[in-house]
Amino acid sequence: NIGYDIKELGKLSAYSYLIDFNESTAQNGNSNQTYGVRFNGDHKINDDVKALYTAEYAFQKDHGNNPNDHDVSYYNLMAGASAFGVTVKAGVEQLDGQNGKGFTTPLGTNHAFQGWADLFLATPKEGVRDVYGLISAKVMGVKVMGVYHDFDDDTGNTDYGSEWDFLIAKKFGKHYSLLAKYAYYNADTFKTDTQKIWVQAGISF
Repeated sequence: NIGYDIKELGKLSAYSYLIDFNESTAQNGNSNQTYGVRFNGDHKINDDVKALYTAEYAFQKDHGNNPNDHDVSYYNLMAGASAFGVTVKAGVEQLDGQNGKGFTTPLGTNHAFQGWADLFLATPKEGVRDVYGLISAKVMGVKVMGVYHDFDDDTGNTDYGSEWDFLIAKKFGKHYSLLAKYAYYNADTFKTDTQKIWVQAGISF
């Protein structure tokens, strides 16, 4: 991974990940090589308003002991703004599928992507397109966030359902925090309706 900071605009980076699982034949299908480029940043419009943006593209091929032949792409486009303590973002993130295999991130922290209900931790073989919107703010020291996701396959022709995610978090002093999260996935005909709730307490030193 190599990156370059562009003053007052953001960071441009390029990366390559070559993963070869060789201790378990069950994991061979996750061996892959990924190459990508990403630009992520923000720009101050005035003292109160800041523009936010991300553009990323990657492609992935089979690698090492992978018995499958696939060549798939990934892209992520996001635009947003932050003003007066409120942040709004909208974007589209797509992981393609080909030959029964979707763009995969076997070592990733995938809970943060494609909805907190975790219905897309493994990319469907037809790929997944996530069109999303997010709003977050701090109200009396409490962080609140709401996210909406609309899911389709990588062609946009098959509806995978939608999801609402909500978060509330609060820090107490220097060492304590509380967090609550809720996710509701409306399956339509793709999977089954799913609800998840998290309550978390933290102590840091």
